[in-house]
Parts: sequence; C-alpha cells; structure tokens
Amino acid sequence: MKAPHSTSGSRKAISARQWFVSDTAEEGDLSLINFLQSCLPDKSRTTVKQLLRDRFVSVDGIAETVANRSLQKGQKVELHKYPIPDEIHHPLLEILYQDEDLLVCAKKPGISTVASGMDRQHTAMRILSTHLKTYNPKIKLFMLNRLDKDTGGIVLFAKSRDAQEYITRQWTEIVEEQVYHAVIEGRPEEDRGILLKPVADKQNKDHKEDPASLIFSSENRIFNSDASSSAGVASYKVIRHGAYCSLLEISLKHGRNNQIRRQMRQAGLPLAGDRHGGSIFPELGCVALQCTRLVMRHPINGQRMTFKQAIPALFRRLMQTSASTSETKTPLDSKSQEKKRYK
Repeated sequence: MKAPHSTSGSRKAISARQWFVSDTAEEGDLSLINFLQSCLPDKSRTTVKQLLRDRFVSVDGIAETVANRSLQKGQKVELHKYPIPDEIHHPLLEILYQDEDLLVCAKKPGISTVASGMDRQHTAMRILSTHLKTYNPKIKLFMLNRLDKDTGGIVLFAKSRDAQEYITRQWTEIVEEQVYHAVIEGRPEEDRGILLKPVADKQNKDHKEDPASLIFSSENRIFNSDASSSAGVASYKVIRHGAYCSLLEISLKHGRNNQIRRQMRQAGLPLAGDRHGGSIFPELGCVALQCTRLVMRHPINGQRMTFKQAIPALFRRLMQTSASTSETKTPLDSKSQEKKRYK
C-alpha cells in the first residue's frame, strides 16, 4: 500500500516544497536567502525575506528566520504551507520535531497523552492542538503511541487521519526502535531476556508456579509473530544492579504501546513508584519508566530520524537506594519539590 500523500500544497498562496542543497553548489552561494531565491525565481527577494520572517521556512526540520544563515551541502530546506509554530512553553511538554505530517514531542510525568477518565482537558494532545491552532485553525492531531500519565518520554502524533492510519498499519516497518529505561525493585534472574506478553489477571492469579515464568523467557526464544499474541513483547538487558533496584534497558519488539508496567508487576518486580504494583516508593510522584530513544523512517520521504531523551537523574538516585529506605518512602533527599516530577 502506498504512503499517504503529504498534506502540503492545499493553500493557494503558498505551495509547500522541499529541496536539498546540492553537492555541486558553490561555497559562496550557500546562504539561505540566495538558495531560496534560486529555488523560487518567481518571488522577489523581499517576499522571500517575508517568508523567512514569518516562519514559513525550515532547515533540516527546524524553523529558520535568518536570511544570511549559511547552508551545508546535503541539508534539507523546506517551504511550508503554514507558518511553523513557535516553541511551546510548557513545563511538561517539548516539541522535538514537526512537519506537515508528524509531530514528535517529549512529555514529563504528570500529564496524560490523551483524554482518559475525568482527565480530558489537561492532556498532551489537547495542549499541543491548542498551540498549533494559533497558526493553523484547521489542524488536528491523531495519536500514534501513548505513555501513561505518570511516565515520561517520546510521543508521536500524526497531523492527518490518513497519516495516522498508514503509520499504524505499517508500524513495524516505519518504527525501527523503541527503547525504554526503567528502574525495577529487585532483579530478574537473568541479565538479558525477553518480556512476554502479559497474561490476563485471572490466568496470573490461578498460576501456581513462579509468576516470573509467565513473563520472562530466554533471550533466544522465538515468539509468535502474530500481532494479537505478541503485542507488548520486548527484550531487556540489565544496565546496572543497585543495592535494591535494577536499571533496565527495554526494547519494544511488537506493538505501538508498551506494557512494561504490567509485565513487571506480574513478575513481582514492580517499577519504582508503581503504587498498584507494591512499590516501596508510593509517594515518588511518578513511575520510573522513560521512553529514551525512538528511531523511525519518515512515512513520506523515507528519511531516517532518531529522537533521544536522557535517562532521568531520579533513576540514578534510585539506584543508590537500599531496601531499608522504604521507611522514608522517597530517595529524593530533602528536595521535596522533586517528589512530584523529575527532570
């Protein structure tokens, strides 16, 4: 099936276009204003400057307003049909990338990805949509993956229904890597292995053996490729063992949304801060799970894109925590304001 057409080009005044700086370009001609004039011979220099000033131009996906900015060979220059929104100023959200088809953001714990239950207004989708509508009232966002309210990391949105449906269908071909870091309480028997699809609660309750046998498997296990049976399957490796907690790197193998919290809970190794899983840190203010890396191919142009987030400093502090500190309920020293979120 073909990729959806880009949403660009529907506005009469400006038709969205993109160019790459050629290897044959002369070094002296690589200012942005000169490059744009050569690509847009029907527009005056004044008009091109206006397009730059009004944020219609990006270089390698980032809005550029400086006319004499120097370009490098191989860079991508785009003319957008709508002004590129300015950076969003929100304590829990950051836009990492956006174009006519995609928006990639990083969220911190404390905000839901989309509406759920009573929390329908204070969501990443609602806040981002409101921000974007100040530049384009017709814009809509569509969820591609989701993170729980009390976890953080990289979240993807599509800017059209066609893009959402296509990316969802072709997820395993488009998204090459989804990597999470997590702090669990305890340690798995093996330092590397597979997290299997979590079992139904009744099946887990009735299972008479070690509950971890339902979740963990050897690294060489060949699991079912059927999407319904392998959703949430992930590989893990232990990065570090602490006095009480373990830091894991987890790579999601199937599915758009992780089930790591449930997998760890059923294995008797809850994520730090997971109150429902029996964490000794119920007042942590978040769950120690972060989507730290996402690698994907752009659904329109095939460009490989990598997005990263740092492992939160809180995770390092948790690794220095011993089981005896469960009496204090938090490993965050005297910085009580940090109990509600991490950076």
